[in-house]
Amino acid sequence: MERAGLGSLRPVADATAAHWVVRGVRPFADHVVTSLVPVGFDAYAVLVHAADSADSEPRQGSLPAAQADRLVRVLRRFTSTTDCYFAVWDGFARSAVPPTATVAMPERTMPLLRGPLVEAATVSMAVAPGDQSPSLWWPADRAWCVATDVDLTTTYVGGSQACVDAVVTASGLAAWPVDGGHGIAWV
Repeated sequence: MERAGLGSLRPVADATAAHWVVRGVRPFADHVVTSLVPVGFDAYAVLVHAADSADSEPRQGSLPAAQADRLVRVLRRFTSTTDCYFAVWDGFARSAVPPTATVAMPERTMPLLRGPLVEAATVSMAVAPGDQSPSLWWPADRAWCVATDVDLTTTYVGGSQACVDAVVTASGLAAWPVDGGHGIAWV
């Protein structure tokens, strides 16, 4: 599965929808799960990125499209909307994302876009032929939040206990539960 372009994502004129995320994360220097995903969720999970081939290392900074597709299939059961927000580290987004409001995450500025949940698995937020997943995404009802940092080969999910249980038990995600205070090892 390959990603291409921004699909139906559209720029957001006002970053107010992201304020809860920015206010909800712990300091970046704490190097814990909740430095990337807001505090306050019932549970958290970590997903290890798949390698592109048998002899390669796991993908750094981008959740592989096949895993993103599986994650979307799980997460859509735990939200009342398909309307989502997507942000990507501005280092990946340059020239790929039109002018838009930005999310001022600690140590990471991210352009903000909006569109259907399914786009998390199908869009590339980098200039072609790049294949870049969103760095941060959540539904409009804030039922869960997904974060993939540029320097990590892992993705983190915060949500209800039932949501995280479903992520952890889903086939093909290579996920397990973690505490919000679990340390992150930077690449």
